[in-house]
Amino acid sequence: MGNTILKSCVWIAVVAIGALALSGRAAEYPCETHARMQPSRQSPEWLRRGVIYQFKTANFTPEGTIRSAQARLGYLADLGVNVVYTIPVFMMDDDNDPRYGGDRLLKIGLAKSPYRIKDFFHVDPAFGTDQDLRSFVAEAHRLGLKVIMDVVYLHAGCGARVFKDYPATGRRRADGSLRPGTWKFPVFDYTNPATREYFLTNLTYLQIDYGVDGFRCDVGTAVPLDFWCDGRKRLEALRPGDIALLCEGFEPNTQVTAFDADYGWFRGENVFSKGESANERIRRYWEAVEHESTKGAKFIRHYENHDLAVQIRPRREATWGAAFTEQVLAWMFFSDGVPMLFSGNEIADTSDSQAWAGRRFIDWSQAEAEPGRSRLEYVKRLIELRKTRRELTDGCGRLYQIWLDTSLPDDVTAFVRRSDAGKMLLVVQNWRDRTLEADVSFANTKESMPDWLKEEDDPDLTVRGSVGNPLLVRRASFAGNGRFRLEGYGTFVAELQNDDVRYNLQGFGKKKDGATRTDFVAGRVE
Repeated sequence: MGNTILKSCVWIAVVAIGALALSGRAAEYPCETHARMQPSRQSPEWLRRGVIYQFKTANFTPEGTIRSAQARLGYLADLGVNVVYTIPVFMMDDDNDPRYGGDRLLKIGLAKSPYRIKDFFHVDPAFGTDQDLRSFVAEAHRLGLKVIMDVVYLHAGCGARVFKDYPATGRRRADGSLRPGTWKFPVFDYTNPATREYFLTNLTYLQIDYGVDGFRCDVGTAVPLDFWCDGRKRLEALRPGDIALLCEGFEPNTQVTAFDADYGWFRGENVFSKGESANERIRRYWEAVEHESTKGAKFIRHYENHDLAVQIRPRREATWGAAFTEQVLAWMFFSDGVPMLFSGNEIADTSDSQAWAGRRFIDWSQAEAEPGRSRLEYVKRLIELRKTRRELTDGCGRLYQIWLDTSLPDDVTAFVRRSDAGKMLLVVQNWRDRTLEADVSFANTKESMPDWLKEEDDPDLTVRGSVGNPLLVRRASFAGNGRFRLEGYGTFVAELQNDDVRYNLQGFGKKKDGATRTDFVAGRVE
């Protein structure tokens, strides 16, 4: 009886919020303006300064259930992440009609897919119960973790209840049958207000009933942007300033109103190709995306996720090796955006444990042997630095990440991260497996852009200071006069200081008369 009353109250709230949200429509959303001229929305601090951890419930534990995943939340809290992101756990469609993708699933040994949903409101028995999900979220919150869930609003299974209860929500052929879209799954018709209202109601239901803190929106850019803007309004009415929306995809204006961050990995998933020019693959890619995006746009920095861990064989960790992978991890955590670990990255997992078909799961004993033991400690150190250094989390884009030229641009990258208070960190990375000596030019390159895109209130981005206390030094050293010696995949990260505390070959943070000093102002070396 109590549960019925609670749900009645929930739906009264949903209807009231819906009426309020529909008072504004797509015309108010700045979808046609030049992206560079728009600021990105202000996101919750827990996301801006956070670290995301993604897992697939079926592969996270031997049991493959929500309840068993809840038992590992303490491990994630100890790791230091603050955001847990799960792929869908809602009722999967078991209708394997070959016209709608069923044959494709059966070919890979999969009877059902979490991304081919039958019921958008209730948990699939394979993963547990609705109450299990509520308990999972409550325990995460008790441990200080936020929970983001995957929502799939582009398509569904052909046996989805929404197509039976509201036939007009699906796109139809002339004969009235469902029209298959990408992956042959039936797609929804967003020209129909009923479709929009159904999924806006679903969003608010998931937040109210299960208590989740945000959503990762599957194939987000394939669903009309104004729908997500309406979704944002509904959710903000429930929890102002405390809901996160992540978009799988990249379009320049998604972060003005609707989304807090984009994946942005479609064009960049091969950025970290071994042997390629670091300057072109990493720096130029970052600059190209930044120039297309809204001011301060955030991207989820990761090298693996639930798709890539299944599709790429051998897995990237196995192909790259531990040292190169850890260089990528360093870039994820020191570059702007929000780093995301996929389950097992923190213990150097290279197994087939993430396959969709079969009962496979991560072997967590890898954390007790090399390279898993060292990797776990390294990831914890990266997370600790992100938590404690405002230079890494105060903002994103060209105002907060300043690229520097190096004498070996194809091999060594360098940039500076700055805080709102003007403090700076220097990051130098060797992307080759051999020892190199590279000079870093501390005269940051002035970006070229039309005058009409420049803003008068931009802060002074002149890089100032001397190489101060190192924060992370791996197979690297500062030789003075702007020169760094980096062994294979070496990394050097240090504060920039304006006092006489130096780092030199004799040690860290020693005051020493006549110590080599690099003056960063205007690229002058003393």
